[in-house]
Order: sequence, then C-alpha cells, then structure tokens
Amino acid sequence: MPISSILAVLTISTLTTRCCEIYQNLPCPVIYMERKPKKLRPEDAFYGFDLLAVRDDWSRMIANSSWKRVAVFCSPNHFLLTPDITEYLNTTAADSGIELIYFSSDTNFSLSTAFTIVQSQPAFDAIIAAGSIRTASIDTAFSICKMKQHPELLSISAASTYSYTNFDVYEMDYRQLGSDVTKDLILQATSGTPLPKETLLTPKGFPYQFPEIVKGKPDTISMLTLDNPSTKALRKLLPMFEAISGIKVELNCVSYEDLHSKIDTLKDACTYDLIRIDVADFQPLGKELYMPLSQVINLECLPQQLYKGNYERYSVVEGIPYALPFDPSVQLFLYRRDLFTNALLCRAYYEEYRENLSVPTTFEQYLRIANFFTRSFHPDSPTQYGATTTYGSDTISASDFLPYYLGTGGIITDGNELCPINSPKMVQAMELYKDMQQYTCKQQWWHDSLHQFATGQSATTIVYSNYVSDVINTKYSKVIGQVGASILPGGHPLLGGGVIGVSLFSQKLQGCKQFFNWYYSDDIASMLVHLGGTSPLTSAYKDFRNSNVYPWLPVAEESTGHGTRGTDDIAIPGFTTRRYEFAIGTAIQKLLLNDLPPEHAAVMAQTLYDYR
Repeated sequence: MPISSILAVLTISTLTTRCCEIYQNLPCPVIYMERKPKKLRPEDAFYGFDLLAVRDDWSRMIANSSWKRVAVFCSPNHFLLTPDITEYLNTTAADSGIELIYFSSDTNFSLSTAFTIVQSQPAFDAIIAAGSIRTASIDTAFSICKMKQHPELLSISAASTYSYTNFDVYEMDYRQLGSDVTKDLILQATSGTPLPKETLLTPKGFPYQFPEIVKGKPDTISMLTLDNPSTKALRKLLPMFEAISGIKVELNCVSYEDLHSKIDTLKDACTYDLIRIDVADFQPLGKELYMPLSQVINLECLPQQLYKGNYERYSVVEGIPYALPFDPSVQLFLYRRDLFTNALLCRAYYEEYRENLSVPTTFEQYLRIANFFTRSFHPDSPTQYGATTTYGSDTISASDFLPYYLGTGGIITDGNELCPINSPKMVQAMELYKDMQQYTCKQQWWHDSLHQFATGQSATTIVYSNYVSDVINTKYSKVIGQVGASILPGGHPLLGGGVIGVSLFSQKLQGCKQFFNWYYSDDIASMLVHLGGTSPLTSAYKDFRNSNVYPWLPVAEESTGHGTRGTDDIAIPGFTTRRYEFAIGTAIQKLLLNDLPPEHAAVMAQTLYDYR
C-alpha cells in the first residue's frame, strides 16, 4: 500500500529503540497504544490507561489488606508495572509490613510459572496476576492441584462479560479504548478533525463493589412488578443482592392488565414494599401509593439523572421526588438494513417514487416505504408486510398511533387549559394511520410485533426499546446482523416503562434503601442491559460490552431525549395521561375495525375525554 494512502499507523507494544526510529520517520501519524514513547511528534497520538489511577487503587488495596506475603505474576516489562509504579507499590507494601515477590515469564511458559507460585511454601496470602493469560494459568494450576484452600486471587486484566470464579479482576477496558481510537480515526478521515494528543481512559477497576451496602440479619422485601424483559433480567441478579445484603427480594410479576387492576387496591392497604407502575400512571397515583423518597434514601447518594432532566416525569410529583425510573423505555423505529441497502430494491424504489430508499423521517415517506415492502401490492417484495400495527388495548393502540399525530404537528394541550382532540390535525393523522393499515400485520402486544419483524415477515416495526433485545436473542430470528435502528418518523417517540417507589405502608425502609443502592449502581445497570433489560443509567448504554451486542442502544439514548408522554402542562384541569390515552385508544380501535371514519373517530375521542 502506498504511504500516501495510509491514514495512520497504530502500534501497541513495539517500542524498542529501532522501532521508535522507524515510527518517528513515517510520513503519516502514528498512534501509540498503552506504551508511550518519550517523545511524540505533533501529528502523533497516544491512547492508554491512567496508570496513576491504577497505582493509587492498588496501593490503597495493599495498605488496607492483612496480607504478609504476596506474589506478583507479570511479564518482565509489563506496562502496568512500570518501574515507577513498581517502586511505589514496593514502598506501600514495605510501610504495611508486606513482602512483594515478583515472578515473570514468557506467555508460552506462564503455566509452568503458575505451578511454581501455587505450590510455593510457605503459601502466599495473595496472588496478583497481570493479564488474562497469567490469570488463566493461575486458575488452571489451582484447578489441577485440587487445593482445598487458596489465597486471595486478584488480576489486572481486560474487562470481560464473564469473570473468573476465584479471581477478583481489576478491569482494564481495552474494547472501549479500541472504540475510542476508531471513532477518532473516523472523525479524522471524514471531517479532518485532528487526533487528540493524549487520551487516558480511567480503568474500570474492581466491579461489583458496594461499600454502601452492609450485610445484616436475613430479611425479605416484596416487589410488585410487570412481567417483562427487565424483570426477567433482574431475577437473574437478585441472588447476588441477597448474598451481599442478606435481603431476599420476592418478586410478584403480573401481566400488564393485572398490574393495572391491582393498583386501585393498593391505596388503602398494601403488602408490598416496592411497587412498579407504568410511567403513564405515575402523576395521578404517585402521591397516593408512595412515600416521599427523602424518607427512604438521601438522594444525593444516587445519580442526579434519576430524578432530573428528562427522567423528572418518572420521579417528581408537584416538585417532590416520590419514585425512581425503574425500566424506562422509548419507542424505536427498526428496519431491515440489508433491504434498505440492496441495490436492486433501491433502484426499484427509485423508479416508482423518484426518491432514494432511505430511513423515513416523515410518516408520509414511511407510508410509501411500507407500501413498497408489502407483497400484496408489490409481488417481488422480500417481506409480506411493510410495517406492523400493535393494538391489543386502548393504551397500546394510543401508543401506536400518537407518534403519527405528534409527528405531523399535533398537540396535546393548547396552552389555554384545553385538550383539543377533535381537530383537523387529529383527523389528518387518523387518515394517515388508517391508510397505513393496508401494509401492516396487526398484533396484540409489542413482543408480537417484534416477532413478526424478527422472523422476516415485516420490513419495519415500531416497538418500545425494552423489547428489542429479543430481535437477536431468539432462535426464530432471521434478521441477526441486519437490524438498523432510528428515531421514529416525525421525531416524537413516546416514553414508556415504569417507575418504582416505596409503598406508604412499608416497614422495610432500610431494605428498600439497600436495594436502591445496589440497583442503581453502574455495574448492575450494565449487567441488566446486557441481559436484555433496560436501565435509566446512561453508563449502561455507553458500555462497549453492551453497545457492541445491542447496536441500537445509542439510538435509544438519543430517542429518550426526544421522547414525551402526556403533557408537562399541569394547568390542565383533570388531565391525566391515562385518561387521554383511553380516549384516543378507544377511538383508534373503532377506526381499525372500520366502525368509524377518521372524522367521527376524532369526535368520539373528544367526547370520551370530556366525559371522563
């Protein structure tokens, strides 16, 4: 390859004197990873970890331990144990009366050295292994030796979805480091943005550390919640919470309909400590179901994003936080990326509509795309339907329809304490929505619509983000690796999911506080998302382990910023999201059954809203 066509050279560990001379004379930028040369040219860049943070974290652990004799297993010149860091660790250990003994080997002989360490006499109080190969070698040596007891085992290694059973791993997120380099190179190639001179990534450190949780006497707290993907993910992690806190969480998972039927019975008496309700029900019911959060936990101990900004509607009633976002979601537009980039399909679409086949930004454009991918209108379509309709109840029907109304300029309140449902905009949106029905497969629930998309029946779908993981996590999926995601046409997705708060009748406030501290930690949030659930913590979406598996997560985060549900205008007398959506959804179901034309459905919705 000609030198002139090379954007940059990336090097990871070849920093001998000879290599440095070669790199310094290259006519293109050089990106150094992990090991930084003494001098960088103006066009060069360095990406690595903040080794001072590594040094401080490990020095603190050594100083606070009860160890006397510790083995450190690394390569002769492991970058994490550079001379200055080694000297600092040695000083810290000496001040604490700890002897550090260093072992090193080539990776090909790491298992042999591991046996030497494991079988040393007297035995070590702790073993620190640097790198995944040496960590695995120590793990293997202990497994083969069948030792009944082993010292404390720690590792400095790459962040991994899976962890060693016997090791506490101090995680270095190499995948995130590589992702950062890639993004900066793309920016440089596409917009000429120069590479940052130095990028230092803070180590992830030891995961699943919960210093604010103190294990007490065995206890039980109960939770009423919806049976959905987030709850399924939570159930898998609850044994960890019980192990570190002594508190067992009893989940009572019910269907969407059963949850709503139970809510009214919880206002006067309740046997649950924690209650999850839909965000659409929170504003009218929050004060009646929950005690103020300030009576349970110091909010300053929790991330502010949980009760401020766009999540305020999940937390605050009349200026007082009563709940926290539990499993927030937002509507996403999913499409078959392989179909939208197919040259033959793109040409056929252009020939018919004289526009490029692209992700729709308006519902009028979406209507044309849905028509194009519906086999009854275009026999050569690779899918039977172009889109989906989800309409299992009045609330679901309203959720499916309202993005059409809001995306074509509709408003929920007019600023004059009125809720103008019967309007030209509403009739226009209903006409558009009714036209779309020719090209959709109709389903009762969001999961059902997603199934039609995953099995290749529909070219597109609109569903809530907390169900999207099933598009790849199912044996029926035919679209793995082919899914694209975008903000909804019209740009007004609805927010969904639920909130969680402590029942007014709960006597287990300490247990609830412990649960909140655990549930809203970065590590648990990330694992919930990885297991197919959702979390209000944006760190979970930025975790490369998750965004690499679920590529739509950045779109979900962006869509949340555009999302809405109900109205923020508290001056509208009697307005509740549930009341509004009941009126809209009931009229939409009549529209879908062809019982009413759009203009009469709009009148019906207004009448139902005014009557209730």
